[in-house]
Amino acid sequence: MTESRLKKSLNAGGRKDRGSEDATRTAPEDKFISTQERRKMWSEEWTQSALPKLPNLDGWHLCWLSTTNSYDSIDKRIRLGYVPVKSEELPGYEDYRVKAGEHVGYISCNEMLLFKLPMDVFQEIMLHHHYDQPREEAEKLRVQLKVCKVNVTATVSDLWMSRVKVLVILINSQAKCPYFRANLRSLL
Repeated sequence: MTESRLKKSLNAGGRKDRGSEDATRTAPEDKFISTQERRKMWSEEWTQSALPKLPNLDGWHLCWLSTTNSYDSIDKRIRLGYVPVKSEELPGYEDYRVKAGEHVGYISCNEMLLFKLPMDVFQEIMLHHHYDQPREEAEKLRVQLKVCKVNVTATVSDLWMSRVKVLVILINSQAKCPYFRANLRSLL
């Protein structure tokens, strides 16, 4: 009686040879996404998809503020002039109205509350943070660069002066040496 498990077979239990499998296998490059798809993914990565899109409110800048951020708290923003938006102020946002707690009647999404800031104050803040402060920093860098240039010039002149002093000493002490007189130009 022969054991069927020990029987040598070329297809080894129904397996095909690897050459036929390689022909049907797809190249990994075919699985890569295109540049256009990648750009779309990047743009979707940085959009606010978790928060509803806000309409324009004349004279106001709208923004979402976190109720859980202890460094940039709601109370701090209120002191800076931010005002919470009530659900009656934006039609169509009644579903986002807070029904219980300390922010009853205001618009909320997850832990974020909708606030508004007068447009003139918003423009002033943007001017300060994105125009005035960068110009001040650039001016500080210009002053530091001038100081560095002065320090470098002083250092270079000090080096030249010390080199000249050494040469004067050498000339005085070695003036009678013919080798020194012949190589004087290379020392300068």
